[in-house]
Amino acid sequence: DKTINRGLCALALLVWPAMLVLHRTECGKYTWVLLAVVALPIFLLHSLSAKMAVVAGALVWVLVTRWPCLMPKVLSYAVPLLLLIWPLLFAAVEKPLTASGYYEKLPISSRHRVEIWGFTLGKVAEKPWTGWGMNTARSIPDHADLNAHGRTNMPLHPHNSVMQLLLEQGIVGLLLSVMAIALLMRQ
Repeated sequence: DKTINRGLCALALLVWPAMLVLHRTECGKYTWVLLAVVALPIFLLHSLSAKMAVVAGALVWVLVTRWPCLMPKVLSYAVPLLLLIWPLLFAAVEKPLTASGYYEKLPISSRHRVEIWGFTLGKVAEKPWTGWGMNTARSIPDHADLNAHGRTNMPLHPHNSVMQLLLEQGIVGLLLSVMAIALLMRQ
């Protein structure tokens, strides 16, 4: 059920501000209890995005609370760098992944994302510097070819913010957006 999956994703994102409030009060010892209570339904149900958010969030939480002065600075460099290299990382693993037996074991929604991202990078290669323009994801030419699993058109967006920036704004727009994120993170 997409509604449940969306709710689990929202829960996976909203648990961190609640944990921060607990962490800064006399109830700090309950932060991990809250995470366990939230993580239980997330890991029992099917939302892979929510599961990834809880795992990644827990890792960042541990790093930031263990080294509160160092980690924000490290993350302010690591996050923009990851945003910039993500399309290159995906391009490097896409062909080996789709050719492997592991690909068929992925959930159908994950396989759809791999297909969408592969299609997106192919279209980025046609207009790499300036992109296709804002809000053009659904009107990209040949989007009807993206139908290996009954899909007749590209979804509203590439299901990845970096891929969407690259598709619509090109390398120039991606660099400017990542620079803005880096500046905000350093503040």
